[in-house]
Order: sequence, then structure tokens, then C-alpha cells
Amino acid sequence: MIKVSKETSRKENMIYRVFLAVILIFAGTSSSFAASCSHSLRTLVGVSEYKETPQLPATVKTFEGFPHTPSREEIISSLDRVMPHFTSKVIHEKLQKSANPFMFFRGHVAYFFDIFLRNEKFAKRYSKLIKYRGWMFGDAHPENFALLASKKGDIRFVMADPDDSGPGPIFMEYMRLTVGAQLAGNTFNFKVSSKKMARAYLEGVEHPKKSFLLPKKLSKISKEISNGRKAKSKHFSKKKEQIIRESGVIKDATQKQIAILRKQCSELFPNAEFKDSAEVIRETGGSAFLKRYWVLLKFNSNQKNIDGPWQVIEFKQQAKSGINSLLLKGETPPSTRERVLNTWALSLRNKKDVPSLFNVVTIGGQDFYVRPKWIAYENIAQDELLDDFNEELMLHQARWLGQSHGKQINKASRSKYIKSVSEIKTSTREKDEEDFVDFYESVFKEISK
Repeated sequence: MIKVSKETSRKENMIYRVFLAVILIFAGTSSSFAASCSHSLRTLVGVSEYKETPQLPATVKTFEGFPHTPSREEIISSLDRVMPHFTSKVIHEKLQKSANPFMFFRGHVAYFFDIFLRNEKFAKRYSKLIKYRGWMFGDAHPENFALLASKKGDIRFVMADPDDSGPGPIFMEYMRLTVGAQLAGNTFNFKVSSKKMARAYLEGVEHPKKSFLLPKKLSKISKEISNGRKAKSKHFSKKKEQIIRESGVIKDATQKQIAILRKQCSELFPNAEFKDSAEVIRETGGSAFLKRYWVLLKFNSNQKNIDGPWQVIEFKQQAKSGINSLLLKGETPPSTRERVLNTWALSLRNKKDVPSLFNVVTIGGQDFYVRPKWIAYENIAQDELLDDFNEELMLHQARWLGQSHGKQINKASRSKYIKSVSEIKTSTREKDEEDFVDFYESVFKEISK
């Protein structure tokens, strides 16, 4: 860990952004991310210990410990402030679609970090750890991990979405994951040991290059996908050459939308035949009510996909990152392309393995994240798994996140970060997690009235 002054950290940040800008100019908007990632990941991300910490606006009130349960009006006011890219109407609709405390938690990323920063006890207790800044995936929660086929075709365990990624205090990301694990456990009736989560996380930090075995059941699923037994796509019909429609969820795209999507696909995937497209409606999760489109393509015989020549591609509208409140004074938010580029290069561990089907395009002034809808890219639904596997999976997620953070810290400095985390008593950390869970459950009761 290299200690840097305020001036030095800003110079390094400027050098990083200039370097990335040069890379992206040469990469081009239609090139693959594998080509875009041909630079050194160490140049783009790395943990440094800053003297500065994220600052709340002067008008925002802090509180000692957790506040009393805020009223529905106070909750909406906070969400309006930290999620300005959503209208008040959309925020109301998102709240109505939150079926349980965990769904509210996972659907409002910025709210978690806002509450963390406003808690004066947290600010004091975790002051050492908040100064360690690196690249955060941002939306770390139990349902945001997936199995993904890499460019080589092998199955990798990854963080599923780069939507809320960017620079920030890496320990706060771990806290979000472990609080999410406790909320998911309460919702889906399984237990997760906070002590084991911390141990797994630190094990990952300490051994960022070690190959940890997948949990048994997850390993079985991975092998079934690789062997083709789970490769049958549920998103489209090969016989009809159409995306499968679902009432209220997947509907026909308009002629204007079809024309735009057809043009984008001809530029991004010149070796594929455009077969069908549809508009997708999502009303839950952090990306609820943002625009999504699916396109069914048939590639030539030389294209190697897990579903053969057939491929569903998703165009997903992007909003402001949920961790923008964690930026330092004068630090500019990363672009959508920066978020996707950095996150996948870090998530897959090897920049050369990023699938060529990932990209970012601009449609009507809005950025859209382009990604494949492989059967292997499906998120891991907690309510479909057994109790003992759930804890095993949570521990694997914590270990994986630790490796992602550890990879950004030079070897000589990892012990310092691990020591800082270990100095927080287990009982203290568990109480903080419990208080966070209680707070979210009380907030959910309030918005459900």
C-alpha cells in the first residue's frame, strides 16, 4: 500500500483517465472488449490509501448510530437525492414492487452507501478502512453473481453486472455483500455466519491468485453447462426463430426500435443475421424501469457460442452509478464504457478472456450496455438452492470479492489491510450488520404501509 498525498492521488487519477481515454480512442465503439482490454489492468485499477474520504453535502444530516425508522416521505426524499436519474414517479413504482426487505436493499444501491456515510459511528469505527480506495463492483449482493462462459468457452464464476461500479472504499463493498447475505438469509430462510464470511473474504484478499474450488452444487451446474446438458436456451425458439414473448414482461418492439437495433447489430455483429427483437420490461432490481431490448441473432458457422450459432443479445440502458456518492471531491464519475471495461477485465481475472459480445453503444443520447444472454449467464437464484449450499455459496462470493480486492493491492501491503479489517472485533461487526438488517426491515415495513 503506497500512502499518497492529496495532490499525488489526484495526479495519479488524472494519468489513469488520460491513459484510458487514449486506449478507448484506439479501441473504437464497435470493437470487442477483448481488444479494448489489451492494456494492463494494473494501470487502470489499484488500491491506494487516501487521506481523503467521501464527503456528504452540507445539507445532508448525519446521525449517531442508526436513526429512528424514517417516514415514507423521508425515505423517498433520500432516494430522490441519491438517485436523481430516476423520477419521483419511478421511485414510487420501485418501492411498490419491492416484495421484501432484501428486494428493497438490492434495488437501491445508492441508499445503502448513503446510510453508511451518514452513520457517525460507522464513520469513526471504519475510518481506517474507508481510506482504502480501489475499483468497486458496487452492487455486491447475493443474487448479483453468475456463471459466465469466457471467450475460451470455459465457465467462470463472476459478478454479474457492472452498472454500479467505479472507484470507492473497497471495504464498504464487502459490508454491502455481508449485509445482503443476512437479509437474503432472513427472506429465504437460511443462515449465514458473519464470522465465516469475514474469514472467507480475508482469505481471498490474502490469496488473490489462488484457484478456489466452486461449491459442489455450483460445480455440477458448471459441468452440465459445459457438456451441453443445460445449453438449451429458454429465451427463444429455434423452430420459430423468435424470442419467446411473455405477457407484461417481453413484448414486440416498435418498428422504430427494430430499425435502430438492426442498424446497431449490423455494425457490432457483421457476421450475424438479424432474426427477431423484443422490448423487455423489468420492474424489480436496481435497473427496474430502465429500457431493455433483446435481439435474436444467428451467427455464421465459425462463431463459437455456448448456444451454437444462435444468440440472444441484450441492450440494457445505463443510469448513473449507485456509488457516485463515494467519489472524492473533484473526482469525476467513470463513463459507462470505463465501468464495463474495468469491471469485466477485473471480474474475469484475465483481460484476454472477456467475451467479444460485450460492448457499449449510444442510442438516442443514452448509453446501452450490450451483453449476451447465455444460459450460463443466468443469475443464481437463492430460493432455488438448499440451506447448506446457500451458506457455502455466500462464503464463495465473499472469497471471490476478497480476491478481486486483493488483486488490486500490492503484495507488501495486503497484510496491512487485512490487519485493519481484523482489528474490528467480530462481535462489533456482527452487531453493525444486525443493526443494518433491522434498519432495512423497519424501512420495508414503513414503505409497505
